[in-house]
Amino acid sequence: DGQYTNGIATGIWKEYYNTGNLKCIKKHDNGQQQQYIVNYYDATELKQSEGAMVGVLKSGKMQYKRDGRWVYYNQQENNKAAIINFSAGVLDGDVQFYDSTTGNIILKGKYSLNMKSGQWTYYNPVNKMRTAIINFERGEPHGDLFVFYPGTGNMKQTGVYSHGKRHGLWSGLYDCKDRRIQWQADYKKDRASIVYYDSANNDREIRKGNLYVHQRVGLWLEYHPENGRLKTKETYNNNLLEGVVVNYDKNGFITSELSYSRGMKNGRSVYYFEGKTDVWTTAIFYDDDVQKLQINYPSGKPKRVVDELKLGDESSICYTEQGGKESCDELNTDAHFNGDVTAYIGSNLKYPEEAKLLKMEGKVKVGFTIGEDGTIKNPYIIEGFDSRCDEEALRLVAQMPAWKPASIDNTPVA
Repeated sequence: DGQYTNGIATGIWKEYYNTGNLKCIKKHDNGQQQQYIVNYYDATELKQSEGAMVGVLKSGKMQYKRDGRWVYYNQQENNKAAIINFSAGVLDGDVQFYDSTTGNIILKGKYSLNMKSGQWTYYNPVNKMRTAIINFERGEPHGDLFVFYPGTGNMKQTGVYSHGKRHGLWSGLYDCKDRRIQWQADYKKDRASIVYYDSANNDREIRKGNLYVHQRVGLWLEYHPENGRLKTKETYNNNLLEGVVVNYDKNGFITSELSYSRGMKNGRSVYYFEGKTDVWTTAIFYDDDVQKLQINYPSGKPKRVVDELKLGDESSICYTEQGGKESCDELNTDAHFNGDVTAYIGSNLKYPEEAKLLKMEGKVKVGFTIGEDGTIKNPYIIEGFDSRCDEEALRLVAQMPAWKPASIDNTPVA
């Protein structure tokens, strides 16, 4: 409801949801050239946002664009979610984002003609400490970057961007005041060699390899932190395992040789008895599914043979060590989460406030390894859509509680 004067909407107008609840209040000034709008959430009639609109003629029609300072509010607490400045519909000027629970500032920066510009600072919503400083130029990261641990404020990561690309030496640091290095990477035109260090074992190298942008490529080596001996040798193509992965125990014995293609086990894989060169299990895989299998006793005699695609007990033939046939125990079990993984995600997901306010949504696919002990190792992005949401998905996966590991013949495997 509202009033027209000489065919032009003037004064205060109100719009309503189909529920009858107030949707917005518009105050018209200077005919239809300017408006001040207050939007409301349905059901609660709490403020959603408020700010000025300016009329712009386009193709003979009046279109209204946000202009000047706009304030957004959270529906739950009705405290500020963000303050954003516009110029005729274009992001232009200072922005600030606030945490929906504490009301504390979590981000402040500046836009210039819809592009991030200058220094952007991120904050811990609980203790108000800085968590990151990123510099931008024309919408791209450009200049120094600093990331801090949210609980202590100690430096977590530092490096330099050059027009959106990492450049030069980047470092990750352990959460301590003496700034001990956790990893270092030397970037040149999207490519980098990276080395990880273990502060508990005399800063010994524990993993190293190559990156293209943020994806693992080429040869990667992992070492036992206790003695520095080779632990794993693997090759990546666009972040996916390719070729034979060789695993070693602390004494240098090979524990397994696993064939990969496109990030999945394909072809012949061999597992060895601990501390020996004798073959424990030989398996033929197709896209991570076992097609054929033979498990041996330490003497080398067959314990179980599977020569069919179907892996039920009826497709296995099991033998005693003397060579006689016997009934088969369960062959293998898949790794599984202890509990409801969906409930874990629902309870622990922290939707990035900036992405939430900008109504960004999508799917993030994360790959990871479940170790023999059930712990999560090497999570990485298979498919993402926004760096803030991708990072949150990685955090969720990395901090998962231990799974029940997969097993072959009652022996845990990665």
